[in-house]
Amino acid sequence: MKHFQFYLLIIFTIFLSSCLNKKRKVPPSVDNLVNLSSYNEFWSYWNQNIHLSEDLKAFDKDGNLIETQKFLDDLRTGMYFPVPVNDKSELSAYQLSLLPPNTNKDVKQTIARMADLEKSNFEKIGKSIPNFMFKDLRGDKITSNQFEGSYTIIKLWFINCKPCQDELPKFNELMEIYGKKNVAFMSLADDDEESLRKYTDENGIYFIVVPNQANYIRNELGFNIYPTYIILDTKGKIVRVYNNIESVIKKLKILEPKMVNNQFAPPPPQ
Repeated sequence: MKHFQFYLLIIFTIFLSSCLNKKRKVPPSVDNLVNLSSYNEFWSYWNQNIHLSEDLKAFDKDGNLIETQKFLDDLRTGMYFPVPVNDKSELSAYQLSLLPPNTNKDVKQTIARMADLEKSNFEKIGKSIPNFMFKDLRGDKITSNQFEGSYTIIKLWFINCKPCQDELPKFNELMEIYGKKNVAFMSLADDDEESLRKYTDENGIYFIVVPNQANYIRNELGFNIYPTYIILDTKGKIVRVYNNIESVIKKLKILEPKMVNNQFAPPPPQ
């Protein structure tokens, strides 16, 4: 009987430890991180520290591990702030924390809108983009099945978008690094052909640029935030959607082991 009780105690201890490992402590107060009564301070902190489009681990306000979709739904209520927390995994981790009473009304609305945007992007993962047939600035035909067998990065932008402009050089750099592997780079822009040709010539843009795509971007793809980056896998399915180049860089490093050098080289002789 004593042996039986001893075994029960061991099993209970293991179970309790397992449960505790799935929970986190209550996160630090948001007030210790950022002044949410100031919209400018909030927005500065958010841009530097909150990256909800990346692969992440999510915890509710009680420290329970939850699904990403549930996490984003809770943020959409405008009641919570995603507090970055330390986690032993390689993924970014966030825990929900109730907003303090003095939170700026615009801050609440922005958190809800950002969560809504990220949920929309998250729900696109695994889906194919609508078929297309375009002509780029060089007059070359670009089709949706042209890049099958390769990863594809599609940038959505327009000339007068300041963040779009700032990230163009890094997009060029990524093409130089990953273009030697099975990664294709292209962009869809709102602007007309003449304006884009002048802009790309003056700024040394080397990737594919397709003009006059505002309708396709908004009505076919369903995006209205710029810049947006869509990563497609080798079968044309959406891997991830991002709104900043740094997240694209991180994801490409993760995908790099799956890439093949000289993807479009001719096959060896038989």
